[in-house]
Amino acid sequence: MTITNLKELAEIGAIFIGGIWTYFLFVRRRLGYPNAELQHNVEVHAFPSKNAHEDHYHIRVTVLIKNPSAVLLVFRSAEIRLAQVLPLAPLLQKAVDADQDIVAANSTEAAFPMLGRRCWKDLPGEVEPAGIGHLIADFTIPKHIKTIEVYSHVESRKPRNNNMWDWTNTTLHDIKGEEK
Repeated sequence: MTITNLKELAEIGAIFIGGIWTYFLFVRRRLGYPNAELQHNVEVHAFPSKNAHEDHYHIRVTVLIKNPSAVLLVFRSAEIRLAQVLPLAPLLQKAVDADQDIVAANSTEAAFPMLGRRCWKDLPGEVEPAGIGHLIADFTIPKHIKTIEVYSHVESRKPRNNNMWDWTNTTLHDIKGEEK
């Protein structure tokens, strides 16, 4: 075996090792795909009215969108929903009083009544790798509500091939004591 043959053999080995490394990095660990982490920040402000029993809260929901991936996160659409948890809606309270589950069969979450919904279609925006973006939505709710559920959904597409990915987050927030 000559030095030229050894050199060619080493090059073939390096290409093979590089292929294995690429497979594990980009296929097995999905490094070539977008990823997002959604976090909710909820601000509560009192909106007084002339009649004390009609006071409302102004709720500002900020969804922080972190991109821990190595690829650009390009938004397509987004949604933020607010639902009433406490006090329980009459139908849910009836189920609790009868010692029944408030989660419907074949479901994983309770169907709390929706207080509001904000949607963005054809959302222009992107988050660079290791960057942070945000969405802001305002809601007005009656002051008798004590706990809310915040749901967020962000849909993304990959710039070159239009593949879709989506991420969601649901959190509960007690209103009492949070107002500013």
